[in-house]
Order: sequence, then structure tokens, then C-alpha cells
Amino acid sequence: MVPVAGKPVLEHLVRVCVSAGIHDIVISLNTNQRVIEEYFGDGNRFGARISYAYETTANDEDKLGAIGAIQYALEKTGGPAECIILGGDNVFYGLDVKAMREAHKKRGAVASIALFSLSDPRDAPQYGIAKVDASGRLTRFKEKPAPEEVFSDKVATAAYYLEESFVREYLPAYVERLKAQGQKADKLGDLWAHFVKELPLYGHAFQGMWGDTNNAKTYIETHKQAMNFVAPTSLEGIECTIYRPGNVCISRAHISPDATIRGPAIIEEGCVVEAGTVVGSGTHLMKNARVGKGASVQGSVVFRDCEIGEGARIVDSVLDIGVRVGRGAQVGPNCILGYKSFVCPNAKVLGETRVWPYCEIGAVVSGDVTIPEELFRHKMTDRLY
Repeated sequence: MVPVAGKPVLEHLVRVCVSAGIHDIVISLNTNQRVIEEYFGDGNRFGARISYAYETTANDEDKLGAIGAIQYALEKTGGPAECIILGGDNVFYGLDVKAMREAHKKRGAVASIALFSLSDPRDAPQYGIAKVDASGRLTRFKEKPAPEEVFSDKVATAAYYLEESFVREYLPAYVERLKAQGQKADKLGDLWAHFVKELPLYGHAFQGMWGDTNNAKTYIETHKQAMNFVAPTSLEGIECTIYRPGNVCISRAHISPDATIRGPAIIEEGCVVEAGTVVGSGTHLMKNARVGKGASVQGSVVFRDCEIGEGARIVDSVLDIGVRVGRGAQVGPNCILGYKSFVCPNAKVLGETRVWPYCEIGAVVSGDVTIPEELFRHKMTDRLY
């Protein structure tokens, strides 16, 4: 449900399916994720028919794992003849699911995997990499290779087209095999590596944009890339300086004529952007966020009701609901500030720091910043979702 370019990640995926003519959608969830069903309902407002498969596991240790959850959802829905699986933390622009299905059928594939070529092959160890022959068939697959093991710049995204035989025969057999060994069916890369020599698995390469939201760095980068696809709103009556207005979306916000906005950017209803402020490229300010005089917010996701003080600087970071950043403070890059945390005036939150909810930062910090668990539990009772 984290927002990417103004929409929850799952909404992007639902719209990918609907645009490809896929209207029957099942979302696999745990019982603590009912907020997702509350948001999507029966799917009617998105042009879809959405149902939900809830795992009944009580804790993280008992979860079925990614593959086990897919198998469980398929069983709950009766096991369709064929299906497409999309990872709920992935965002795609340019993936043509219709073309993927057509290629899948033409090749006689048992499973097809959407492949994306990395602009920087040095990032390959973060993903599963695939090698394909001239026909597109996978000949080799390696999950999260060591740098010296990288043999391809093509990485597996979390988009898979599965044939009926894979859904009804190969996938259940693989899950049962791991269960018998006392292992959890979790890593999809291990699934493809297991079958790559045995079954006709094919890659479907696409161009455009792809990213995931697994951690702060990939989430922020995915968000910034996706912002390039934001449709603009009318900017009539907005008097500030705007660069790249074709990707700027502003909804009933108060913006000083002396502010500067660099698109792509989203500024929601009730936001206040004061004089001398720079709202930089890739920034999303949610409802009622306030940015003080001379502050700078670059490439960041700022949730509702946040306050950014005069002269503060935020770079490539995520500010959860109700965060306050004091005058002259600095945050980023690739930081996450938890719910209602407070960065004191002139304090610094260095790169890749995670500040947990309710923490107060009064100096220079890095790493993970937490508060005692008993205090955290007490304070979290006031959070409104």
C-alpha cells in the first residue's frame, strides 16, 4: 500500500491487469493486512473483480513464504487453468501482459518470466539473473549471485505467466518437496533455478520502467522513476516558478509565488509551501504537509500532516505521517523517518538511517534509531490507519 507516484503499489498492478483485459484478480494477504481489502473492496471501481486469499498464520515464523502463498491462493480459488502472478511490491511501466501471454503460448512455455535489463550490471547481485538462448528459453538462472558469479544483465522481475500444468502439477510438487525437507517454500528464484533444466521456461524481455519497494533505497528510486509517468493537472492560478510542468500535479494547495517546483512532482490538497522553498524533482507531498521558508525537499515521499521547518533539507527520503523536521535540519539520502518522529532544529539524519516511530533526534544520527519497546507499544495505540 505504500504510495508510488501518487497511487498504492497494488493499484498500479491492478491497473496493469485491467488494461490487459484481466479482470479476475486474487490478492494474497495475511490477516493483519485487511486494510488492503478495505481499500480495493470488490474491485468494481477499478473495473475488476477482486477476491482475497487470507493466510491463517499467526506470526512471521509460520508464514507460508512467497511460493507457499501463491500455491495457497491458487488452491483457494480452485486453481485456474492459467494465470499471471505479480509481486505486490513491484511497479511496472511498459510491461505488455497481452504480448507476454501471446509469446508464452507461441513458444509452448510452461512458465514465462518477465525480464528487465539493468542499466548498471553492478546491481545484478540484488536480484535473480537469467540467461536465455536465441529462442528466449532460459538456460541458466541464479538468485542473488555474488559479484564474480554475474553472467547476465537480465534480471527476473516479479511477473510470471504460468501454464495450467505448472499451476496444477509442478508448483504443488515443488512445495510438497520442500515441506517434506522441513523447508519453507519462499524464494521464487530457487523455484526457477530448480526447473530451469527440466522445463521449458522462457524469458519475456520488456523495456520501460521497473522497480520494487523492498527497502528504502529501491522504494525511493522506484518512486522517482514512476513519477515521470504522472499526468499533470491544470496549473491555472499557480504563480510560482515551475520547471517541467508536464509532470506536475497540484490539488488545492497554498503555494507561495516565491517558491520553486521542479517536476515531476505531486502536491496534494491542503499542503502549504512557503516562500523560497524548492520542491524538487520526484517529490510527493501528501495532504496537509507544510514546508517552511527556504526549505528544500528533493526526490522524497512526504506523508500527510508532516511539517518541515524553515531552511531544512530533505533528500531522497520517506517521512511517515505526522513527522516534524525542525528549522535547519538535514535528512537523507535514503532515510525513513517513522510515524510522528521529530528531528530537532539543526540535527542531521545521515544517509540510509531508519528512525522508528516517536523517536526524537537531537544530534547527528545514522543506522537504526529506536525507543524502548514498552514505550513504543504504549505510543502506537494512538496511531490511526
